[in-house]
Amino acid sequence: MPLTKIDKTNFVLYSYARKTSSDLQDFRRELVNQACSIENCKDVILDLTTAQTISSAELSVIIRLLKSMNGTVRTLRLVTPEHIKRIICSTNINKLNNLQLYDSLQLLLNQMQSGEDS
Repeated sequence: MPLTKIDKTNFVLYSYARKTSSDLQDFRRELVNQACSIENCKDVILDLTTAQTISSAELSVIIRLLKSMNGTVRTLRLVTPEHIKRIICSTNINKLNNLQLYDSLQLLLNQMQSGEDS
């Protein structure tokens, strides 16, 4: 399944890797819903570790989510392989507030569980 969602107490975890164009629509719908949800105060973890690439449309959705988090305590924790991290850094998205980049989902979850990364 190209997009999966796990809803936890303090965060929502999405794992995503586009296979078809309809996957992009599902991705957009889910993250736009996160961006528009006024009562949602959870952080979002977006795991892209199995993604082969990231399109400008997907970057646009991520930016929209980040802008909706601006001025809040919410954080987007983006887990990416190195080649996607380079794309993100080349567009300066990594400089936006409320974004944290990670290399490993397991390390991120371990940090969150131990309270090192709150």
